[in-house]
Amino acid sequence: MVDKKLRRKKVIHVANLPRNITFADIKALAGNKEASNIKNIVHEYDRYLRPVGRSYIEFLDEDVALQFFIKNSERTIVGHKLSLRFVQTPKDGISKYQHPQIGSSSGRMVLIFGFPSFFSAERAKTYLDLQFELIDTILPSVQTFTYPGLKSASGQSMKRAFIVQAATEAEAHRMVRKLHNFQMWKNNLSWPHFLKARVLE
Repeated sequence: MVDKKLRRKKVIHVANLPRNITFADIKALAGNKEASNIKNIVHEYDRYLRPVGRSYIEFLDEDVALQFFIKNSERTIVGHKLSLRFVQTPKDGISKYQHPQIGSSSGRMVLIFGFPSFFSAERAKTYLDLQFELIDTILPSVQTFTYPGLKSASGQSMKRAFIVQAATEAEAHRMVRKLHNFQMWKNNLSWPHFLKARVLE
């Protein structure tokens, strides 16, 4: 039974989700009617920008949020028993929980790791602009991401990572298909650079 005090809240925090869960998967949990009532979804990330299996879901209507809670409070997804709780809606909505380098552009942001250490954000943008449609919003089209670890003896990062903002979600996925495991400078056999890329939702 859901405490009556919780029934007037629009935000649900869901924990113990599979780490590869997508926005589309969460909307599927809601069903067609409730999915159309979802205002925003925010995933939580670790310091490597990997999803940790926890998300905030903000609904437009408290009653629909309650229906989602009741429907999914006992649900198990591929061995993960979901843990749901209502939380107070922040003043500015759940955008408060967005990663500062992703913001509201989730789904269009791509994390690309493996560029050589001498690449700057400007050089990466020049390189990527030739192949993909990038866009600047409140956030720049290419941001440097400080990837934890992977330091040389001098303390400098041996490889660079960037967060790239594609013009559309489709373009973000095209970028990943083309760049993930792509080898830069194939003739440099002493230190091949294989890029790793994934979409950030």
